Amino acid sequence: MNPLLLIDGLDPTQDTPVEILHTILLGIIKYSSDLDGLTVPPLRASYMIQYRNNLIGKHFKTLMQIMAFHVHGLVSPAEFKLIKAVGALGSVLWVHEIEDMAKYLEDIEVLVGNVLDAFDDVDPTKILVKMKLHILTHLHQDIRRFGPAIRNSTEIFECFNGIFRLCSIFSNHQAPSRDIATKFSSLDRLKHILSGGYWKEGDVWVQAGKNVLHVLHSQPIIQRHLGWAPVIQHIPGSIRAIGKAKSPSYLWSETLASKVNQLIPFEAPRLQKWRTGASVVSHAEDVCRYHSWIFFKDQNHNAVGRIAEILAVDGNMLEAGQGLVTIELFTVMDTCHPDFDLPYLRRCEEGYRVIQSKDILFRFSAQHDCRIGKCEALSTRALTQERSLTNRAEKLIKHSDDKNYIINLYGIHNGNLLRKILPEHLVKPRPLYHNRKTHHITVATTLRIDQRAKRARTQEKRKATLAAKQARKEMKRKEMEHEDEGDEGDNPLEHDEQPFRKRARKA
Repeated sequence: MNPLLLIDGLDPTQDTPVEILHTILLGIIKYSSDLDGLTVPPLRASYMIQYRNNLIGKHFKTLMQIMAFHVHGLVSPAEFKLIKAVGALGSVLWVHEIEDMAKYLEDIEVLVGNVLDAFDDVDPTKILVKMKLHILTHLHQDIRRFGPAIRNSTEIFECFNGIFRLCSIFSNHQAPSRDIATKFSSLDRLKHILSGGYWKEGDVWVQAGKNVLHVLHSQPIIQRHLGWAPVIQHIPGSIRAIGKAKSPSYLWSETLASKVNQLIPFEAPRLQKWRTGASVVSHAEDVCRYHSWIFFKDQNHNAVGRIAEILAVDGNMLEAGQGLVTIELFTVMDTCHPDFDLPYLRRCEEGYRVIQSKDILFRFSAQHDCRIGKCEALSTRALTQERSLTNRAEKLIKHSDDKNYIINLYGIHNGNLLRKILPEHLVKPRPLYHNRKTHHITVATTLRIDQRAKRARTQEKRKATLAAKQARKEMKRKEMEHEDEGDEGDNPLEHDEQPFRKRARKA
């Protein structure tokens, strides 16, 4: 028996929380753009298609956030409903803080129920044979007991597989387990020494000298190798300007902000020379760039828009937060999108608004509504290989308008802030079926009929296979009997003479 079961107070059914890497990303996602605001690596679509059966967690996490916008119209309604349900659940699970536990758990129960009901519509047998779907029903219990589900994710520890592999490759393979243990103990010893740890020499506890300890603080390469790096501090409202060689200073009249009909929140802007900014930092410490979607403070209310221009005073004599940002205004519609069940945006007639850089709240993800625009792959782009353009080309989607966008609530980054700032009726999860029991009974009845028909087909196939085997055996038996009868009818003298005939031919 496992000795862990003998520990007093241990209840494996209660003390083993749901692990979302293998349950969500490598579980239900596996069976089932615009990347600004998602904080995901570049989407390598051709790579994913080529190695579609060997994707890992990071690929499924990206697909979970954007798949719904790419497969609309390519999959069945039931499959599309499943993709939306999984995306909605994933964005709520990947949170670091829970402000209202009761409301959060209520949303989790609704979203998990939607995923299971959507699986029922696609393939109800998955509920019977896939343990990971059953484990989802325990999510709310584990979150109440252990906190946010992301705390129990083993995604970070998957990187140690590469270290294990390298330790084995560079071993002499005489005792690989010992070599791996020795290497890891050496790494831990180095971490202990460089981070100021103590060890005992005789009766005295000692540590490394100050010059050795300074190595960890002064060498970024050592920091990265040892998994310790200082947190980059972003100052809200600060602007990083483009270099003077690429963007020389220009007058206020040459900026887009000067064309906006409003009171500019800056003293005497016409007396200053301005430079183009590459990025600006929001209150949530997001690095926002051109065409980033943001929420910002507009006088006494919150507004939404897209960054059209970032301006910093030439000479950088102002404090952080006193730059200017020109925003292309959009409006959040009062209803959800009919297909995606997400809030959507429409361009405002006002056009633009100029704000101070310190008024940006946070960045979020929005995708173009290609359903309304009926966007098609009309443009092409040359493929780059080893930093050189090739003769091969790939097709690109050309958006037919620039007015309609969908707020991507499936995105993980700033999902909590997005759900907090939007009206509750736009973000509150709604069950796919209000009477789930009736739906389950209907699906179960259909499944029993299908399973009965499937078993009947299997039995018929088995009977046909057995009949074919018996027919082959009977045919083989008759052939053997026929050969035996032929042997009995032969002249025995001929058999006796055969050796003599062979001997004569040899002579």
